[in-house]
Amino acid sequence: MQVHWCPGMRVKMAFQMPDMSQVSWFMGTISGVQVADPARWPKSPWRLLQVTWDEPGLLGNVKRVCPWQVELVVLSTTLTIGR
Repeated sequence: MQVHWCPGMRVKMAFQMPDMSQVSWFMGTISGVQVADPARWPKSPWRLLQVTWDEPGLLGNVKRVCPWQVELVVLSTTLTIGR
């Protein structure tokens, strides 16, 4: 699936804890989509996504991620039809 990433999209990322005992999922919002080094890699997806994490203290040093490191979170809505 090709995703056209844009600011405001919600994503989740798996992160393995330092002791390797478990994997936790962290949620965040894309705050920017920009090539990390346009001079050297003008169309590279490497570290393309800038993410603001819901729990910044736990992932404070992870500001940019690659698209293949995250999963798009699709929020479903319920439509209520009146009678």
